Amino acid sequence: MITDIILAGLGLILSAFFSGSEIAVITAHPLQLQKWVSEKRTFSLSALNMYSERQHYLTMILVGNTLANVLTTTFATLFLTKYIGFNWWQVILVISGTILLFGEVLPKSLIRHRPNSYLLFASAAIKIPGIILHPFAKLFEKMISGLLKLFKSDAEPMNIIIRREEIEQSIFDSYEQGVLNEEKRKYIDNVFDFSETTAAEIITPRTDIVALSEDTTVAKLKKVFVQSGFSKIIIYRDNIDHIIGYISLRDILNGRKDIRSIIRPIKFYPESKSIIELLKEFQDTKTSIAIIVDEFGVSSGLITMEDIVEEIFGEFDDEFDESIQDVKRHPNGELSMSGRTEIDYLNDEYQLNLPEGEYETIAGFLLDHLDHFPSSGEILLIKQWEFTILRSTPKSIDYLKLKQLPTS
Repeated sequence: MITDIILAGLGLILSAFFSGSEIAVITAHPLQLQKWVSEKRTFSLSALNMYSERQHYLTMILVGNTLANVLTTTFATLFLTKYIGFNWWQVILVISGTILLFGEVLPKSLIRHRPNSYLLFASAAIKIPGIILHPFAKLFEKMISGLLKLFKSDAEPMNIIIRREEIEQSIFDSYEQGVLNEEKRKYIDNVFDFSETTAAEIITPRTDIVALSEDTTVAKLKKVFVQSGFSKIIIYRDNIDHIIGYISLRDILNGRKDIRSIIRPIKFYPESKSIIELLKEFQDTKTSIAIIVDEFGVSSGLITMEDIVEEIFGEFDDEFDESIQDVKRHPNGELSMSGRTEIDYLNDEYQLNLPEGEYETIAGFLLDHLDHFPSSGEILLIKQWEFTILRSTPKSIDYLKLKQLPTS
């Protein structure tokens, strides 16, 4: 009787061990394992090797688990029928329920939350049964390969399919455990989001496009290039709704006096266009700029190669960018900034206490208090602040200066 109980219990323990090893191998985080190897953590090298050779180890684990369940079933059946007096259906219910609960569900549920830590233990412990299981695993791998060839299947035997959700969870866990820093995690997240992002989500809005008429003189064009800092200027006929192309900065250096002769054609794409597809279009056509149109064919914005690349690597700052980094404090305390500077940034960095509302930028704040678009040079007094508009268009406030007035 004691022998039957011991052997049945041993089989159940082995079943739990192999089930835990299975889930640990499948859900382990390789980045953390590599970090542990560099830190020379005990058994980390064998754990990483087990993960790297997971196809072979999974076969070994499945063979071991099958043998463990046979061991449990055999001796538990002897004990329950001989000493307890169970009939066949009672034996099936008790043994199946016990193996399912303690040999499968419980160990997998506990270990899936800390697979790497368990893998350290498993990679060392499996060496003992591995002496017996290794030749069986090799035999089964050859049998599986032979069957796949027989059925003319190109599938890899025991190929592991990892879902996107599992990869994202692995990234999150690696970040929480300090394996990935914030910047690297952001890059990886951006790569995942990249495949789902459409052109409409990253365009420069139509109101912010710097564009000129085809009747513009070369002298004015050069001036706009200098003022805007852009390397390409959109050209339209009659109005912005009839865009005919663009001019590159290097095109005006050839001495031509008529800009019509140097206008380059520009492609139009729908707002729903995937930026992955758009990136391929840019690469195939060797261009880096396009116009995005809505469902009615009206231009809704502009997109460039830089916009797409920034989706992964974040914003690129250059000397012409007017972003929150370009806020300049003058010796007299005045601030110069882009109209797109965020209110939250100004309040946090310069303690301006600008009121919040249904707007995010300083331009939005001004328009919320005005009934018109201010023109360049216009001075505005709003509460305890004086604003001087340095550059604007009929549809946008591009650059301005802010002065905080003394309160009485």
